Amino acid sequence: MGEANAIEASLNAKIFNLFALNKAAQVLTSVLDPRSLTGMAVDVATEMGRAKSGALYVAGGPGESYRLAGAKSLDGGSFASDLGSADAIVRRAGSLKSRPFLSPIPGRTEEGLIVPVHLGELLVGFFVLLDRVNPEPWSQDDFEVLETLAAHVAVCLQNARLYKKVTEQYEALEVAQARRVQTEKLATMGTLLAGVAHELNNPLSVILGHTSIICQTSKDESLRARAEKIARASERCARIVKNFLAIARERPPERESVSLRQVVEEAVELLAYHLRSDGVDVVMALADDVPALWADPHQLHQVVVNLVSNAHHAMRKSSPPRTIMVTSRFEPARALVRLDVADTGPGVPPEVRSRIFDPFFTTKPTGEGTGLGLSLCQGIIEAHAGSIWLADSTGRGAVFVIELPVKETPAAVRNRAERDRSTPIGGRVVLIIDDETEILELLVDVLRSDGHEVETARSGASAMQKLRERTFDLVLSDVRMPGLDGAGLYRELEQVRPNLTSRFVFMTGDSLSAETRQFIERAGAPSLSKPFSPDEVRRVVRRALERAEHAQR
Repeated sequence: MGEANAIEASLNAKIFNLFALNKAAQVLTSVLDPRSLTGMAVDVATEMGRAKSGALYVAGGPGESYRLAGAKSLDGGSFASDLGSADAIVRRAGSLKSRPFLSPIPGRTEEGLIVPVHLGELLVGFFVLLDRVNPEPWSQDDFEVLETLAAHVAVCLQNARLYKKVTEQYEALEVAQARRVQTEKLATMGTLLAGVAHELNNPLSVILGHTSIICQTSKDESLRARAEKIARASERCARIVKNFLAIARERPPERESVSLRQVVEEAVELLAYHLRSDGVDVVMALADDVPALWADPHQLHQVVVNLVSNAHHAMRKSSPPRTIMVTSRFEPARALVRLDVADTGPGVPPEVRSRIFDPFFTTKPTGEGTGLGLSLCQGIIEAHAGSIWLADSTGRGAVFVIELPVKETPAAVRNRAERDRSTPIGGRVVLIIDDETEILELLVDVLRSDGHEVETARSGASAMQKLRERTFDLVLSDVRMPGLDGAGLYRELEQVRPNLTSRFVFMTGDSLSAETRQFIERAGAPSLSKPFSPDEVRRVVRRALERAEHAQR
């Protein structure tokens, strides 16, 4: 009778364990978060192993130590944070034939039960169980139950890892798709902006040109005063168009003598409307003794626009007053120019300060930022042998600091600037090609006032006929025209009159077009970007005539 009772008790225990394993498997399979899974697995293992304390160690990677992934302790004891691959427990657990075994536990006085967790031939972890609830030792049934549980936990851990990997890849794909959409939007906006700019640049050139001529030639003080107001307004429009194009256009770095004050003022002017609309005051304290920088003005403009825009965005939810302070100073001892852009916003949280210059890192909501702005700023400044950083600011706000070296302008550039300021070269024969009548009339007025003989053509075909009939010292041609355009005319002349190609100056209001830029760069000809002023026309004409005369020697 006693033997029958023992068998019945053993069978009941096995049935209970099977039901418990089935329930545990259902629960563990439903958990895909690795941290939650390991904690739940320890709870199940200690319960089924009737232990007061337990832990699960999981492999960090090939050749790495096994880290403590979850633990439970009713007696307040602790477990080692990791066990190296050379540890005796790990070596024994790694054997494919290893079943649960007793072993001394690092940091504990008593032995514990080690239950290896294998996935195929790989040891992915092991349980450590301590302090049996009852005084009886672990039995063969306990070993079988815990082995079965360990096999299931191995599969669940693998599923959780795969789920995490797939989730990360899916999120990365979503980010990539969002960036692609944003890139396509920017490309579309760039095309639209190029068209708008091209349509604006021609009338702006006409307004700038004629107001300049009136200011220079009129003896009527009242008329000159009105013309100067029109000129200032149109110059502002021209700067805004050029600044937009500079931001939108991909262009190789250039170097020229740059006024930092002008760069800052034009960047702030570009953003002025939105700043005023949101009640943001901009205070500029720009030192008068800051020397000219040898830099790319368009790139520096992008940096300042980005920093001011970031400051503006940071203060949108801040209570007034909202102020952006832009200060500059020259440090002669270090031969450096320093520019600070500070705001009265909430500042940059300490936990993200080290990451703000990382590519694609942004604190802005999805769709509002690409995470590239500060990274690009850092790249531009470092390409100028400078540095940019986020200063430690007390109180509210963030302060970004830029330091740029002061370098002497090359002698060749200084000599060219002096020549540009000298009396214009006159007495040459010039052909102007443009399909806009107003542009032709303006250029005729400017060049004839400098003593040039001028002829005009409204198409490439008409210009080709004139070029066959007589010799011209200089040819000013628009790039984009109906029919035979400036680029097509130049290519035809390369074949039939190659000596004329050194006498070309190209005019364009389509500076966003990669095709136009590449053509002008390949031709190596001087160019005049619309909108232009009479002074710009004279400078480019002087340089082009000197270049053409040098080529004929």
